[in-house]
Amino acid sequence: MTPQPTTSAASLATGSADRWTELDRLHELATMVLNKHVNDNGWCAACTDVAFPCDLAVLAEHNTALL
Repeated sequence: MTPQPTTSAASLATGSADRWTELDRLHELATMVLNKHVNDNGWCAACTDVAFPCDLAVLAEHNTALL
């Protein structure tokens, strides 16, 4: 019989905390992108010659919607 892996409560708690840290970092990064890549008369204020919304702004918006 093959032994089954065991999961301790401590490892579950640590894994959960790590996930929240990663989600917090993703949220912070997405917020920074959205604050920088704003509409400037139809153009992205951070990108050169790119219509608004740029790809980075769209991706950041999707990330914040998932959080």
